[in-house]
Amino acid sequence: GTVQLGAMIVAWYLLNIYFNIYNKQVLQVLPLPLPYTITAFQLAFGSLVIFFMWAAKLHPVPKLSAAQLAKIAPLAAGHMLGTVFTNMSLGMVAVSFTHTVKASEPFFTVLLSAFFLGEVPSPLVLGSLVPIVGGVALASLTEVSFNWVGFWSAMASNLLNQTRNVLSKRLLGGEEVIPSSPSSVHQ
Repeated sequence: GTVQLGAMIVAWYLLNIYFNIYNKQVLQVLPLPLPYTITAFQLAFGSLVIFFMWAAKLHPVPKLSAAQLAKIAPLAAGHMLGTVFTNMSLGMVAVSFTHTVKASEPFFTVLLSAFFLGEVPSPLVLGSLVPIVGGVALASLTEVSFNWVGFWSAMASNLLNQTRNVLSKRLLGGEEVIPSSPSSVHQ
């Protein structure tokens, strides 16, 4: 189990690097509306892979009620828009700068948890945000590839992705999606 988890983390990390470099290369060659096209292609391809996994019985098909779908739909839309804004930022500024700005996600998580969930952050949590916000501000001031569209796209991605995370906690509240055939889950 530990080796499998480690392998999955390494695979996720390597695929994320590839995702960012490939997107940057494509976005440098093709015109500005492409972030929407790339995102649509990526989400469609991911959907095809999932459908294949369900058809090949590699993963059970989840049973979702209409109420669960209604809760998941806005979270999925937020995820899609967060990916659009990440791709938009990758097309406008250096990959490293996009991810430096996206490093401010903990700030958005704390802010949105307070707003949507009523969670009051401790002074230690607030203090831990100071170097994050300060580091992003310093990096932004000294970034050679800085432009406002790239910066605000990365910030919009942060806001949307962390809104999705916080609202999933609020909307789903620990609900589990039940596989259609529990015996087909591979251990």
